[in-house]
Amino acid sequence: MINPMHDPEQQSIEDVLASIRDVISEDIKSGPRSNVINLTPREQIVPEEVLVLTNEVEEESIISPAVIAESADAFAELDKLHEVPGDNLGEKTIEQLLQELLRPMLKEWLDSHLPSLIKNLVAEQLEKMSKLRQEKY
Repeated sequence: MINPMHDPEQQSIEDVLASIRDVISEDIKSGPRSNVINLTPREQIVPEEVLVLTNEVEEESIISPAVIAESADAFAELDKLHEVPGDNLGEKTIEQLLQELLRPMLKEWLDSHLPSLIKNLVAEQLEKMSKLRQEKY
């Protein structure tokens, strides 16, 4: 008989089932195998000593209660940042805080740099316009 397992393209369900039946019938004829592990149901195993755990053991925390409370407060503050603006009218959003912090720095930078920026940009544009005018005439 040709073994259908070697040619997967011509293998059909019937061939696979026939092959499985052949293997099972060979196993039945040959008897039990010596390399088969005998698994005994757990109910038949009699333990020598059974330890029953009934009481909880309290472990000493490696974190002090003050640190736990401080951490909980920090997480509560973090949780407040996720609240929708307007729910607590007295509180400010991160955007509002950043605007308040950045506004003075931006004002200072603009006061010191804006006049020279505008002067340079205007000079560049005047130069471009004069070059265009000279090229036309």
